[in-house]
Amino acid sequence: MFKKLLGLLAVIGTIFGAMAGAKKSKELKELEGKIDESKKEEKDVETKIAKLEKNKKKNKKEIMKKLIVMLALFGFIYSQDKVYTFTEEEVTNMANKVKDLQTQVEEQTEQISIYDELMKKYENQAQIDSMLISFKTQQVDILKDREVLYEKQIKLVKPKWYENKWLYFTYGVIATSVSVKLAGEIVD
Repeated sequence: MFKKLLGLLAVIGTIFGAMAGAKKSKELKELEGKIDESKKEEKDVETKIAKLEKNKKKNKKEIMKKLIVMLALFGFIYSQDKVYTFTEEEVTNMANKVKDLQTQVEEQTEQISIYDELMKKYENQAQIDSMLISFKTQQVDILKDREVLYEKQIKLVKPKWYENKWLYFTYGVIATSVSVKLAGEIVD
């Protein structure tokens, strides 16, 4: 009777150990899957960030070109001297100046359109920057989630007190010695 009870306990212990190992391996696979998903999400965010940074550099170059053109136009517009006498010759000069001023007005309207275009580009740049910040925060959140998953994985991989090899060794020694002793008693 005692032999049967020990045999039954050994079978129950083996089944319990197998179930615990299967549960742990299933949880490890789930965690590894979640970690892989977070790595994929991080790669997607990194590609989006790279695209935004490339667009940002392109917009900066265009803005600088427009600013240089505007500064050159202002240099040509405001470098003229003004005349204050009103002789007939000066009146014709004033008429010419009026024509020049009309061309300047046209140039200034062109500059205003350039300014409007620059404002749109700056607004676009601000939007890109805000998206970049959003993606960076998303990336930080993904990495924090991954850290939590790694901590869970470490807890699962770390053996529990009852999974100690010395404890199993002791159980094996006890089971073997008891079975040898019982076999010896049966033989006698």
